[in-house]
Amino acid sequence: MRSCRSPRPPVHQAYEPHSLPEYDKPNPPSRQRIKMTKVSETIKQAKGKVLNFDHLTFWVANAKTASSYFVTRFGFKPLAVREPSEERQVLSHAVQLNKITIIFESPTVNDHNISKDLAAHGDFVKDVSFEVSDLESIFGSAKTKGAHVIKEITEESDENGLIRYAVLRTYGDNTHTLVDRSKYNGLLFPGYKKSEEDLANKLLPDTNLRFVDHVEGNMADETLEDSVSWYEKNLNMLRFWCVDYSHDLTPYSCINSAAVINENETVLLSMNESAPGKRPTSKARDFVASHGTSGIEHVAFYTDDIVHTV
Repeated sequence: MRSCRSPRPPVHQAYEPHSLPEYDKPNPPSRQRIKMTKVSETIKQAKGKVLNFDHLTFWVANAKTASSYFVTRFGFKPLAVREPSEERQVLSHAVQLNKITIIFESPTVNDHNISKDLAAHGDFVKDVSFEVSDLESIFGSAKTKGAHVIKEITEESDENGLIRYAVLRTYGDNTHTLVDRSKYNGLLFPGYKKSEEDLANKLLPDTNLRFVDHVEGNMADETLEDSVSWYEKNLNMLRFWCVDYSHDLTPYSCINSAAVINENETVLLSMNESAPGKRPTSKARDFVASHGTSGIEHVAFYTDDIVHTV
């Protein structure tokens, strides 16, 4: 097993749906009743911490169409829209369902940096945003330790208050936006206006999706350990569990896997890389070849009634 601090818990221990609290509470339920990771004193004493998933950002060719798909197929509700301007030549549509918020962004000009990434990857998950405590501390620490800064701490305000955020680059072309919403009561960010209701929400049944369960990425060969260490070092996260091909159910999967989790176990990020096996390739290597670099393979949403949801 590769650098594992604790084994993966049995599937039946991961959640106890009947014991979950109401979903209108600030945070999703803790992932487990029994701590599966030992929290170091360094992390306990760290001022800046990842608290929750804030939102996901997809870069897509058509933001309106993509957001509509999530409304009609997954039961999301239109949340907010930000129209393009001369300074910001991007159209943004945001949707929301319970604790899940997704922003779809598409460029309105061909030479935009979003256009270049779409040409390289197609539609993809660009950013996984976290709500954090003590933005200055967690961002400053990551910057000091060598994290690639995309945007320094930035403040935006409107009649709903002040929001602060910063952006770091992680594996591949993906980023993490660190958000402080403590002084903001608006819908999403300044510049967004409330979307019109979609009639589909009144006609279609509830899909019962509650919150982001985890985000999984596929890494280029021999980069998994560096990626996991990045989260431990820069975002004060814990190594949760990992599996390699010799311990998996079948050698045909041909992957090494690891995961990191935040201290209160509300943010789980899993990662894979190719490993030797009976097949000449693996889903991790195939993804990287298709995507062009390491990237987010899938986002998982939690439901406490999978039969109803499907």
